[in-house]
Amino acid sequence: MNEKNNLPRVLPPRLYYAAALVTGLLLNRWSPFTFPEITYSKTAGALLMVVLIILFFSKFHNSKKHPTPLYVYKQTTTLVTFGICHFTRNPMYLALILLYTGLAVSFGNLWVLILVIAPLAAVRFLNI
Repeated sequence: MNEKNNLPRVLPPRLYYAAALVTGLLLNRWSPFTFPEITYSKTAGALLMVVLIILFFSKFHNSKKHPTPLYVYKQTTTLVTFGICHFTRNPMYLALILLYTGLAVSFGNLWVLILVIAPLAAVRFLNI
């Protein structure tokens, strides 16, 4: 149970993002809604994913220096305020957002980009 509001955890955050991505891709099949032809959209998407990989591995590096749990459901043992954690409270969530946005830009799919609001809201308001 979540201690903040006693709501049970329904799904891990990555599944909310996966559901929004699949929904956006299906909506695009049914009613195409894409970016105007942009020459560098695949490059921009790939660049976002490179940043994602850097964030992902920097989180593991920080976790080795200071033994903090990688899973958000476990109690925090140490407050890490250096490295990537100096800029964001949870780099893993930021990495998920960058992955999702990178895929949306690479696919040129506006449905997927618009639907990023759904998993962001789920993670924020369900206190996952």
